[in-house]
Amino acid sequence: MTKIRIFLEISFLYFLQGMPYGFQVKYLPLLMRYYGHELSVISLMNLVSLPWILKFTWATLFDRFEGYERFWISGCLISLSITSLLFNIGSGIASLLPLLFLLMSFLSASLDIAVDALAMRSFDEKDLGYCNIGHIVGYKVGILCGGGMLSIFNLHISLYTFAFGVSLVYFITAVYFIFNDSKLFKKNTSLEKSTVMDRKKDFGSMKETSIWIISTPEQVWLIAFVFLYKMGEQGFTSIYPLHLIDEGMKLTHIGMVTGIVGQIFSIVGSSFGGFLVSRYRIGLKSLLLWIAFCKWMLLMAYSFHLKIITNNLILHVIIESSFQLLAGMMTTTTFTAMMVSSKRLPPEIQTFHFTVLSACEVLGKLCMKSSAGTIAEHIGYYKFFVSCCCIDFALVLVALGNKRSSCIDVKQKID
Repeated sequence: MTKIRIFLEISFLYFLQGMPYGFQVKYLPLLMRYYGHELSVISLMNLVSLPWILKFTWATLFDRFEGYERFWISGCLISLSITSLLFNIGSGIASLLPLLFLLMSFLSASLDIAVDALAMRSFDEKDLGYCNIGHIVGYKVGILCGGGMLSIFNLHISLYTFAFGVSLVYFITAVYFIFNDSKLFKKNTSLEKSTVMDRKKDFGSMKETSIWIISTPEQVWLIAFVFLYKMGEQGFTSIYPLHLIDEGMKLTHIGMVTGIVGQIFSIVGSSFGGFLVSRYRIGLKSLLLWIAFCKWMLLMAYSFHLKIITNNLILHVIIESSFQLLAGMMTTTTFTAMMVSSKRLPPEIQTFHFTVLSACEVLGKLCMKSSAGTIAEHIGYYKFFVSCCCIDFALVLVALGNKRSSCIDVKQKID
C-alpha cells in the first residue's frame, strides 16, 4: 500500500506540472492563430520554457534541502497557486502575460527537480518503468486538462474560472503535503546502491560532474539521443494543428483530434511502454530503436500524403492517435532509460545528472518549437513535415549507434 500511495502522490504532482504546460502549448497557440497571429510569433511564445532548460543550475540546491523536501514542494505549489490567481489580473495587460508564463515555468521546473529526485529515491530500478507510467501519464493528463479540455469547452469555461480552479487545486495540494505525513519524504534505505563503475570517483562540484558527463562516451550518446528524440515529433505536433486551422477545420474539431484523442492515445502508449519495460523486461535499447523506426515511418507516410488527407477528419484521427501512441511509448521508455542511468550513479550527483538529461530533452523540444513557425512560414507545410522526417531518421541512426552502451541496460536478474 505504501508504494501505491507514493505512486499516486508522484503521479498527481506530475499532473500539476502538466496543467500550465498544456495551456501554454495546446490552447494558447490555437487561440493566437485563431485571432490572426503569425506562426513565428506563436512559436516565440515557447521561449517562456527556458527555465526548464536552465533548471540544472539550481538543481544542486535540492540536495541541501535533505529533510526539508516537503517545504520545497509546498513552497512551489503555493507560489504556483498565487501565480495562477495573477492571471486574472494580468490577462488584461498583454505585456504581463509572458512574464507570468515565465514565472510559472520557473516554479514548475523547480517542482519537477524535487519530484524527479523523490521518484528515483522511492523506487527500485526494476520498478522505474512503472514509476515513469505515473510520471508521463500524470503529466499528460495535466496537459489534457490544461489544454485539450479548454480548447473544446472554451465557450463554456472562462479563463478566469479556469485560473481560479487551478489555483485552488495547487493550494489544497500544498496544504496536504504540509500537514500530511507522506511516505514520499522518508528515505528508502532498502533500495539497491548505485552500480556505476566509477564509484570511487569524487564528484566534488557541479563543474567536475559536468566534465565527467561530457567525457564519458555512453553519457554523450544518451545526451544526444535525449536531445533528438522529441525534435521531429515536436515540430510535427506544434505545426500540425495550425496547419489544420489554415485548412478551415473547426477549432473544436482540432481540439478533439489533437487535444483529446491524441492525448488519450499518448497516455495509452506511455502506459504500454512502461509496462513493457518493467513487466516483460524488454531491453531499453532495442525498444527505443524499434519505436524510433516506427515513428519515422508513420511521419514519413503522413508527409507524403499530406494533400490527400487534408480535409478527412477520420484519417486525421487515425494519424494523430497512431503517432501519439508511438510517441507515448517513446517518452516513457526514454525517461526510464534516463532514470536508470542516473540511479546507477553516486547519490550525491543523481539529481544533478537527471536534471541535466531532462534539460537536454527540453532544449531539443524548445529549439524545434521556437523555430518551427518561422521555418514553416518560409518553406511551407509540406517541406517542413519532410524536414521533421529527416530529424526522426537521424534519431534512428543514433539509436543504431548504441550497441556497446551499458548505462541503460536493464538488469536481467534482480534479487
